[in-house]
Amino acid sequence: MSETATVRATSLLASAGILGSLVIVALTFTYVLEIADPFPEAPTFETVREPPPTPPPPEPVNQPVRMPTTAADPMTTILPSQPADPTTDIVADGPPTLAVAQEITDPQWLRRPRNLQRYYPRAAITRGVEGMVVLDCMVATTGDLRCRVISETPLEWGFGDAALRIAAEHRMEPARSNGTPVEGRYRMRVPFRAE
Repeated sequence: MSETATVRATSLLASAGILGSLVIVALTFTYVLEIADPFPEAPTFETVREPPPTPPPPEPVNQPVRMPTTAADPMTTILPSQPADPTTDIVADGPPTLAVAQEITDPQWLRRPRNLQRYYPRAAITRGVEGMVVLDCMVATTGDLRCRVISETPLEWGFGDAALRIAAEHRMEPARSNGTPVEGRYRMRVPFRAE
């Protein structure tokens, strides 16, 4: 029986020693609480304006060349030429004009997506890769954006697709001409920063 009491006493002392060591270790730890910012800084969108394309130079209009009307043979009679059919003499005053979408430089946003981190490509965010995408967007008269990727840096990380999903969630005040909504064009820069 004394042997059992010795084993129990040894076990109790060992347990007390381990428990005491754990209490000392726990008391020497320093805890730091970091509170995540509930309102992270929204990404900034910069407008990039390209100069308007220069129209091609007008093509020269070919004028008919008139030959001198001198008769080499005195028996030859030169008859006056008949007037041409008026429908064949129509000449355009200039190159054809195309309707150009109005450039939007100061957008008035009606709707913007929240929590942009959910669009960040998963593979890029886990590796801390940052990127930049430039979109060329047509703004419909309803304010919806139809965009295409002009540049994506770096490639193959999914930033272009993510930027297109972000742009699809935007809506802006459409461009106007004489008070009537018209299609417009907007260049959107979408930065991706790992934070």
